[in-house]
Amino acid sequence: MYVGIAILLDDRAAKTARKLMRELDAGYGTGLTFSHLVQHVSLKQSFPYDGDLKELENYFRELFSQLEPFEICIEKIEARQLDGKAIVWLKVRESAQLRALHERLCTELRDHFGVMPLGYDGVEWQFHSTIAIADVADDAMKQIMDRYHDRELHLEFTARKAVVFCSMNMNPESFLCFKPKRFSIGR
Repeated sequence: MYVGIAILLDDRAAKTARKLMRELDAGYGTGLTFSHLVQHVSLKQSFPYDGDLKELENYFRELFSQLEPFEICIEKIEARQLDGKAIVWLKVRESAQLRALHERLCTELRDHFGVMPLGYDGVEWQFHSTIAIADVADDAMKQIMDRYHDRELHLEFTARKAVVFCSMNMNPESFLCFKPKRFSIGR
């Protein structure tokens, strides 16, 4: 199975993200692939895991209970093309709390569960909330870039909830979240 770990957006930020998702689909056919997950800020690359899920959940429960709620700022919309796909996400301003949490997750998951950092984990990691990843025609990609890339979107909220997603695969088109588990941040 694959596991993802994230901070939940508050209602206002989530509504903004969903509106943008619908707007992109209506205008450019990007699809609503990511609408089946609650809107979130990814904390690390999703990872394969074959161990005891209850043990992993207990780790996350303890980790998040040790934290204090903290501020998150969504700065802007970013759009880019990668491997022929349009990627649109909400860019989250990096903070000391987010970076420390990412590093702690990478280290502790490796040390306690044998989960190695993947993909962009580490210094390359950018905090974000994905809106769309889609195959689009070149002219549509240009329009998306012109209209959305670096568009300011200043939204602030207090991170109070985290979530763990589990799926049998990592393909966004068929990512089935069969066991979302929510955790409160703080005691």
